[in-house]
Order: sequence, then C-alpha cells, then structure tokens
Amino acid sequence: MEPYLKIGKKEWAYIKETFDRPDIQETLVEILKDYELPPQELTKKDAYKDFMKLKGIQWP
Repeated sequence: MEPYLKIGKKEWAYIKETFDRPDIQETLVEILKDYELPPQELTKKDAYKDFMKLKGIQWP
C-alpha cells in the first residue's frame, strides 16, 4: 500500500487527546496488519559484519 501510513503531529496530538491508549493500539493494529513490512536495505558488507558479530570475531 502506498503511501505508508503517516500521521502528522497535530493529528497525533488530537488522537492522543480524544481516544484511550488501548483503543489507539487496537485501531493501529487493524490498519497496519494490511501493510507489508518495508524492505530493509542491507549490503553484503553489512551482512558480513553482522555475521562476524554473531560469531564473536572482530576483523578490521
């Protein structure tokens, strides 16, 4: 779905003042479950560094 969900500062302030926290959470869950997760940008170098961290090896 495009564009990804965006809530402005004024809208968010209105939502927080008007509704209870559990109601906000439930509604956001219902809305966001239809959205796909945004893809993570990961280079081979970043993946290699993360892999080495998991192994506990430090290379420059």
